[in-house]
Amino acid sequence: MTRFIWITAIVLVLQGIAGAQESWSPWIGLSAGMGIGALSAPSTVDYINGASQAASAEKVSEFFSVTEFTLTPEVRIAERWSAGIDYMFRIKSASVRGGGGQSQFELSSHHLGLVAHYLIEGESYLVRLGGGGALVVGRFSQALFGNPVFSDFSARGGSIKIEAVGDTKFDDHLYGTIGVDMRWVFGETYHDGSREVRVGTNKAGISSFALGLKLGILVRL
Repeated sequence: MTRFIWITAIVLVLQGIAGAQESWSPWIGLSAGMGIGALSAPSTVDYINGASQAASAEKVSEFFSVTEFTLTPEVRIAERWSAGIDYMFRIKSASVRGGGGQSQFELSSHHLGLVAHYLIEGESYLVRLGGGGALVVGRFSQALFGNPVFSDFSARGGSIKIEAVGDTKFDDHLYGTIGVDMRWVFGETYHDGSREVRVGTNKAGISSFALGLKLGILVRL
């Protein structure tokens, strides 16, 4: 009788483990989105305002808007976790009138790295909470005082981010997404060989902080 009880208990435990293992199914997802960010890049702002000789009313503010595009393929690797590759492209252009005339500036960067998400899933929604790190390649272009020819400079660095994404289910494979994130970038001063982007003691660098809001879709297979 005791042996029967032990055998029954073992069978029930194994069935429970098997049921737990089958309580989730793996999936592959691809997210794409577009949004805006509020970017703070103090060294770059100081340089732009100084190099353009901007009047007070024309100066670029400490926080300014940027456009961001994202693409993230990811795989569910456990019941509550997914991991993926995170790509973002960010771009901003500005026209500033100063003492020497109109100056044009363009700021852009590519971010490529890894991201992990903690998953909270319901029948009609999915919430992804997580973050990651990326390598960053940035470009800074300028045409000062009406010059039609742009000078290009580059810088490299790294970034870390945290984010929260809410996905609304449209059907078995398609979700609408809305997300917020914070991203910190650290790295070099923009340069062209040995020539740095600077005016006086102000050097323009890739380091920045951004708070972003994005809308997009998630296709899940």
